[in-house]
Amino acid sequence: MSSDTPQPSGGESLSLNKSLVTIGDILALTSSLVSSLLESRNATLVQVVDLRERVMFVDTDRVAELFRVLICNTLKRSNDNCTLTLTVAVNDAGHTEFVLASDTHQDPSEELSRIFNPQSDQNNHEDDLEIAENESRLQQAKQIVEQHDGEIWMNLSAGKGSEIAFYLKS
Repeated sequence: MSSDTPQPSGGESLSLNKSLVTIGDILALTSSLVSSLLESRNATLVQVVDLRERVMFVDTDRVAELFRVLICNTLKRSNDNCTLTLTVAVNDAGHTEFVLASDTHQDPSEELSRIFNPQSDQNNHEDDLEIAENESRLQQAKQIVEQHDGEIWMNLSAGKGSEIAFYLKS
């Protein structure tokens, strides 16, 4: 993960360049962005997707960046040689839902809990630059989802770690 990735400050909103694109195209771009990272951890990304031809109206680069950020964060919390599973399905409301999980069940990071579960314990980590940078990237991921009229959340299971899930309106 590079800390030189441009990041919006405060309430700044990046403009979107939306176009019609297939889920398969988004996932192919995402795979190219994270392949070296996965390789460095000897990790595998399994895509459970029957909707590769489903068309969405999104900013492809921003959504691929969203996946990159979430995959990087999940790898930070996972053991080497892990398998990440990305499941794509249509939810009850007809929106495209994505769930990213790791087979090595580690507890979710504090920054994940603070961003996606704001009522959780809010410890002060101002001196921890790595946590602050990671939290900033996760805030960016949340902003990308919200810009696409979606929602992002964590699914927590006691003793089994967490999944990051989000949907984008189709």
